[in-house]
Amino acid sequence: MRNHFMTLQDFSTGVYNNSEKLRLLSIKLTRNPVDAEDLVQETYLRAFTYRHQYDPSAELKYWLFKIMKNHFINEYRKKLKISKFFFCNEYTGLTVQLNDRVSNDTETKIWMQDIYTLIESLHPIYSAPLKGYIQGFKYSEISEILDLPMGTVKRRIFYARKILARNVSFNIP
Repeated sequence: MRNHFMTLQDFSTGVYNNSEKLRLLSIKLTRNPVDAEDLVQETYLRAFTYRHQYDPSAELKYWLFKIMKNHFINEYRKKLKISKFFFCNEYTGLTVQLNDRVSNDTETKIWMQDIYTLIESLHPIYSAPLKGYIQGFKYSEISEILDLPMGTVKRRIFYARKILARNVSFNIP
């Protein structure tokens, strides 16, 4: 029977002992060594941040895998939401998907950085609700976080999208 208490040193040792398995899984998920390393680092960060939620009677390896997999899926969904947001909306009239047109990960990352820069250039009253929306929060959650009426949140996201649609030049490779 396992002990239901784990010291920080034991936890750290357990994470370290699973580091190679985490690297292999991250490469399998991302298919890119740079992204794989980022995914491993993010997994470490989350594991140590939430270590108090780990049940020592469970297998640490599987808990770490679950953290990695969930983070990977959340990031993937966020990227999909952003690409749909910018390519399939009523303001641009474009119906192309990012994955159909961008030829490699480097170009995609540069393009996404440009989009984030545009979002950051918006006035904070527009950028804050839009960032929440892109990150997957519901209107009601954004409303609560920003302490604004839901109608105001929806309106500001609408205007932010309209402003961005006017300012985005679609030089897709």
